[in-house]
Amino acid sequence: MSPDSQPKVAPEPVLGGTPASAPAAPAEPAKAKDKKRVPKKRLAIIIAAIAAAASVITFLVVLIIVIANREIDIFKTDAFFLPESSDSSAKYALFKNDGRKLTDFEFTSVGGFVNGYSNVRNSDGKVGIIDHNGNMTVEFGKYEYIQALVGFYVVAEEKNQTTKPNIILGNGSVLAEEVEKYVGGSSAPYIAIKTEGDKYELYNALGNHLASFTSSKEPSINIDGLRTASSVSYDGGLIILSNKNYKPMKTIETSTSYAVYNATDDIKAIVFKESSSSSDNAKYAIYENGKFTELGDRCKSIDISENTVNSKNYYLTCYDSNSDKLLIRDGSVTDKKVAAYGTGYYVYDQDHYAYYDSSEKTIKIYVNDSEKTSAKADSISLSYKGYEITNRSDKKVTLFDIDGNDVMSIDGVYSDLRGLDKNDNIIVYNSENDRKERYSVFNRSGKELSGKYSSINAYGEYYEAFVESDKKGDLLNKSGEVIVSGEYEDFDFYDKSKVVIGEKYDNKSDLIDPKGKKVLASFDGSAYYYDSGYVKVTTDSEYQFYTKEGKMFHSYSKRGR
Repeated sequence: MSPDSQPKVAPEPVLGGTPASAPAAPAEPAKAKDKKRVPKKRLAIIIAAIAAAASVITFLVVLIIVIANREIDIFKTDAFFLPESSDSSAKYALFKNDGRKLTDFEFTSVGGFVNGYSNVRNSDGKVGIIDHNGNMTVEFGKYEYIQALVGFYVVAEEKNQTTKPNIILGNGSVLAEEVEKYVGGSSAPYIAIKTEGDKYELYNALGNHLASFTSSKEPSINIDGLRTASSVSYDGGLIILSNKNYKPMKTIETSTSYAVYNATDDIKAIVFKESSSSSDNAKYAIYENGKFTELGDRCKSIDISENTVNSKNYYLTCYDSNSDKLLIRDGSVTDKKVAAYGTGYYVYDQDHYAYYDSSEKTIKIYVNDSEKTSAKADSISLSYKGYEITNRSDKKVTLFDIDGNDVMSIDGVYSDLRGLDKNDNIIVYNSENDRKERYSVFNRSGKELSGKYSSINAYGEYYEAFVESDKKGDLLNKSGEVIVSGEYEDFDFYDKSKVVIGEKYDNKSDLIDPKGKKVLASFDGSAYYYDSGYVKVTTDSEYQFYTKEGKMFHSYSKRGR
């Protein structure tokens, strides 16, 4: 297939579930007995009723679509295992993230939770499965052999049985019995079970049947590094899967064996790489906005660059045989050379970019190939949601937004305008300031929001700001106001849980509630927050465990019992 040709869309695989029956033929309309005029008042009521019914139907349709496509995180859990002591032979107990202890210290080994279930082993060497509420869904001894896949379990009544095992789910239900062959990804939550001949049935870790396909060669299941997309490659086809809802996105007919290589966080763009060839001559393909495009071996590699402020803004680049980095738009490799320094395109996303000519010292800002602004510039750099240019003749630094609007200028060719950030603010470094504290936060209108600091960094809607001479660290909100202040040397942000840990000097730390603007707990040691919902503190003598509200619920000595 030539690089520019489009692949055929294969017939959709047979999806799980029973197809809806064909609609019945419309009934014969009733004959009018006599023509009577409907009173206006009654007509208005009828129209209002019809409109209300239509609104309800529309709402229900939208609700069904939202529910059907809602995101599911099978790796998210509110429970976790902790050991009784630091001894290598210590047993584990199950805890909830509110600090409740659900079981005794009775497990000699444990697995990670997937879809709310984990495999465990007791002191008798028996294996079983437990849910995140502490209930055994597969009792110890029911199976002598349990091998955990990603959301699936291969089980047998004899130890290390590898022929004709059963495949079960975490709740104990049997997905398939006496399986001759199965293919599971090393980290992908899918399994393809061979049934008869060359036929395979594909399931997700929720137990849903996704597709049926035939393949004379063994299929492969892959996942991208962000765990956002997966793919199933089989003889003559490729199934693209969303790890947001664990459903198929597209089935493609192709003779090339592709594996998912990279993807954006929102899976608007997915890059595939030929899995059976070396990196030097591998073929690449792109799935973007519902369209699958095979690029052949024109690109030696394809990179996805996501914006640090808004991951929904991204762009793709192709490294060609000349080692040029070319912008990809709408599935096609353009002639736009993306530059890191010097002449070339400085890209924010596929529709917003600026061209800098180092010989002419000019910058032109484009939106979807339409020129919006041009200016003289001695240098250019991407600056969050904009372009920062330096004009040495005027001794100024100017920030343009991605649409070409002049946002702010400041004196000093060594000054810096880092913005616009998620809060639409700008971190300004004023080299002309005669103080050591030259950083501050400004809004788009040019108003200074914060005090002056030795350094400022943005993290989501917050800022960490430091005055090095005083060993002072402040946590600021998006308005530049101080939330918490103290002798902090660093802040660790855990955005999804709105948890912040402030690291102090002398190996001390604080658990900070940025919304409540207060310190929840102070520790004589270093602290780290885990996604399961607890904080682990390491002191000189022990390990301590706290809820994210600051309540200690478990501890043990670093020296064992």
